[in-house]
Amino acid sequence: MLLRRALPAVTLCLLLPVVSACPGRPGSDSGGITIPESDGTGPTLTLQAAATASGGESAAVSGGGSAQSMTLHAKTGHLNLAASAKDPESGIQSLEIWLIPTITRCEGDPCSVSQPEVRDPRFVSSVPQRSPGQQASEASIMLEALDLTAELTQTPPPGGSVTVEWRLSARAKNHLGTETRTPELKVTYRQTA
Repeated sequence: MLLRRALPAVTLCLLLPVVSACPGRPGSDSGGITIPESDGTGPTLTLQAAATASGGESAAVSGGGSAQSMTLHAKTGHLNLAASAKDPESGIQSLEIWLIPTITRCEGDPCSVSQPEVRDPRFVSSVPQRSPGQQASEASIMLEALDLTAELTQTPPPGGSVTVEWRLSARAKNHLGTETRTPELKVTYRQTA
């Protein structure tokens, strides 16, 4: 189960330097797996989210699975995110968490929708690309926390409402360039005036 306490924005690799699955840590090139010439499968990948506020919900998505959704009941506490990827044949070169926001403001009947352009992942963990025959870690784990008080700053107009929807997803790439993506994990917060 995902931790239900606030975590600073650091990866598990910093918290637990003895975890052999952490890419880029000193000594991670020793041991691990040897990258083959070819690999017909992509990494396995999971993304979890859990709200730390009282009564907070949690949800998870996995590569090849179906989309999920959850609701934030308060804009206090944190939304803990955990992404994990594993490829026992070609290792993990990069792991990303994407967050695409949509904000809907309603004042009576007319509603306005804004969706800022997102070009880059919100969080990234990567190591230099390795070639066949080289050693690599077979897994990567990333833990991040979004401070909801700082992230959910929108307020509803008088007599109206504001809805913030985050479409979260994760992407992992192995050292041979094969990618896996999760379906979306939709997180919604709605506030009325």
